[in-house]
Amino acid sequence: MDFEELLIMGNNFYYDHQYITIIFIAVILILLYLKPKQFLKLTITLFALGAVFYVLSLIGEATFTGISQKGKIVNKSP
Repeated sequence: MDFEELLIMGNNFYYDHQYITIIFIAVILILLYLKPKQFLKLTITLFALGAVFYVLSLIGEATFTGISQKGKIVNKSP
């Protein structure tokens, strides 16, 4: 999954659920206005967790691809 796919998914979600998206953005802006320090900490934490999840998913995908290719090589008949 690359960044362009994430943007397309976000765009599709916005057009499918406009009211939910507008409420979500309003809540984020209110939190940013009322408690900016806590909001910044939460944002950094969520970005860090997202980065860890993304790296782990890339490693898992590479591992799965390697295992499937190894299975094809091992079971290859002449």
